Amino acid sequence: MEKLYKVKRILTLSPSYIDGIRKNNSCEDMEIEKLEKTDFENLRAYIRNSLTEKIKSDYNFYVLDTKHNINLINRNNIFPRPERNNLGYWYYSLSELLSEKEIVMVDSKSK
Repeated sequence: MEKLYKVKRILTLSPSYIDGIRKNNSCEDMEIEKLEKTDFENLRAYIRNSLTEKIKSDYNFYVLDTKHNINLINRNNIFPRPERNNLGYWYYSLSELLSEKEIVMVDSKSK
């Protein structure tokens, strides 16, 4: 883990909306209210290029604030990491991530 980002917005989009973004080249009618143009372009690119699975229910997207982040590298130029690669959603305490340990402990699996 290299950085922690502030979440600007959580978007919940329906499968039909996601399919519309995949199919619509202009996307002029697919704009999301009060979403910055750059964030929308990043979301659109992610949906078209990386989200390859068929979405069957509402899907959450997390728009991150790249201007407000915490760099996690410690004074030994080591980034914190879990003991093993954890698939899924895992939570870590901020104090654990900032402790300068190389191996950080999971706070909980999901809340």
